[in-house]
Amino acid sequence: MSNNNQKWPYLLAFLAGIGLQFTAGIEYFPGPQLIISFLIGGLFGFVWPNISWKWGLWIMGPVLSLLCFSVLFAGNLEIFLEKDLPVSGISFISACLGSFVFSRWKVRRSNEVNRETKEE
Repeated sequence: MSNNNQKWPYLLAFLAGIGLQFTAGIEYFPGPQLIISFLIGGLFGFVWPNISWKWGLWIMGPVLSLLCFSVLFAGNLEIFLEKDLPVSGISFISACLGSFVFSRWKVRRSNEVNRETKEE
């Protein structure tokens, strides 16, 4: 594989993180954002299992950096600590957990398939 082919999954994860930012306003309850971040992390963990949980960093990195810049330049630290930080933290954990679980599932599944083909 060339070096350019290895960079596009990171760009996709970055863009998925930007898109994930729009799910934050669906409802006051952060459930949809947590489920979507788990599934997006799981998708990246399943397709590229060698990175495992670090896909959560790539997915949630844009959201967390934009939140930090918002607090830095606009203020409202109290609102950030009470409202945005818990939801962002849980979404970050959800994305990391999703990518970890799905990458382990893919590795385990591929190992079982390899064992079955060797036994035949």
